[in-house]
Amino acid sequence: MIKVVVADAHRIVNEGIKLILEREGEIEVAGYAATSQELIELCDRLQPCIALVDAFVLKEGGIEVVRQVRSKHPSTKVIIFTSCTDAGCMLQAIQSGASGYILKDIHPPELVLTVKSVAAGLSIMDKQAMHSFTEQAGISLAAAYERQISPDPGLTDREVSIIRHIVEGMENREIARSLFMSEGTIKNTVSGILRKLDLRDRIQLVVFAIRNGLA
Repeated sequence: MIKVVVADAHRIVNEGIKLILEREGEIEVAGYAATSQELIELCDRLQPCIALVDAFVLKEGGIEVVRQVRSKHPSTKVIIFTSCTDAGCMLQAIQSGASGYILKDIHPPELVLTVKSVAAGLSIMDKQAMHSFTEQAGISLAAAYERQISPDPGLTDREVSIIRHIVEGMENREIARSLFMSEGTIKNTVSGILRKLDLRDRIQLVVFAIRNGLA
C-alpha cells in the first residue's frame, strides 16, 4: 500500500484527490495538511511514502519546506502539484529534491500513475511543464539539433542525441522510434548516461544538459 499525504489549503480539493487516488485500492491517503507546518508535522507523524503538495502551501515557508521534508524523511518523495509552469519554480523544486512536478489540469488516471511511478523510484515532470521549462531557459530545440557542438567529455554522439530528445520531453519509446533503435537499448543507454554523469534521474539530466550547452 502506498501511503500518501496531501497538502492543499482547500479541504474540498484534498477530498477530491483522496477519491481519485483511492479508487485503485493500492493507494491510501493517510492525512491532509493546509499549511507547510502542518505538512512537516504530518510527515513526522505518518512517515508517508508520498507527499503530494500544492505549490500554494509552500509559499509561507518557501521551497525550503521540501528540503526539510526530504532531509528529515529521505524515504518520503515529494510531488509538487501546481498550475505554475514558470522555469524558476520548476528549477527550485528540482533542486530542493522534489521527485515530481505536475500541473493541476492533469487527468485523474495520470495522477494515479504519477503517484505510483514516483513511489517506484521514478521522477516525473509534466510534459507541458517540461516544454515551458526548456523554452524559458532560453533553449531552441530546433537550433540544438542543427548546430555542431563538441560532446561533453565521456559522452558519445549517440548519448548526446538521446539527451537532446529527453530535453524535448520525449519518452523512451518515442526516442526509440525517432532514432530507429529498440526501446530496451534506449532505456539501457539512458541508465548508462545517468551513471556516467552521476545523476539521479532524467530531470537532473535535463538541468545538466541546459547548464552545459548540450541542448
